[in-house]
Amino acid sequence: MENKKLLNISKFAELAGVFHNTIRNYQKRGVLPDRRNPLNNYRVFTYADLEKFKKVLSGEIRTKK
Repeated sequence: MENKKLLNISKFAELAGVFHNTIRNYQKRGVLPDRRNPLNNYRVFTYADLEKFKKVLSGEIRTKK
């Protein structure tokens, strides 16, 4: 994994404008990948994940409920 381009869940939520629990909820539903840092098992996301998630939030991409 390329560390310089990864976001932790707090930073990802901040940039997306939602709470971290919202991110966890979307991961459970399979909208976001459940990618983990192998060193500490923290959730990590890419900027591509962030762009996709913003499209989901805007309604541009539909998800199952």
